[in-house]
Amino acid sequence: MYRARVSLFIACFHFLFIASCLLLEALLSQLNVSHCD
Repeated sequence: MYRARVSLFIACFHFLFIASCLLLEALLSQLNVSHCD
């Protein structure tokens, strides 16, 4: 049960990490577009 909980936590952390990376990339691209414009 402890191991399952740890794997679930790692999966959630991995998902959050990917989501934040995508969000940051989108934000940077938007800033670059507005800056170039």
